Amino acid sequence: MLFVFLGSLLTPLGNDWQAALSGLFSGNGWLLDNSSIIKQITNAALYEQLAAATDVAQIAALKSKIFFVNLARTFLILLFLRICVIVYIAYKNV
Repeated sequence: MLFVFLGSLLTPLGNDWQAALSGLFSGNGWLLDNSSIIKQITNAALYEQLAAATDVAQIAALKSKIFFVNLARTFLILLFLRICVIVYIAYKNV
């Protein structure tokens, strides 16, 4: 399971593991694909679209989408932490 998680966390560009490993050992670095977890968390694909956008309405829509994606992620983390606190309190009261 650890290998599957690390593979999805560090998915190389184009899912080409052989080129990524040879590039890593030759000093060219490791290029991540937009489907990797790291790129999804950092909204890399949305920022690439934002950099390429020229229409004012499209730029505003992308900025709004980035804001709401980050807001939803923050809400889910806070919800998870609240559930953890509730479970901890319930465990202490048993």
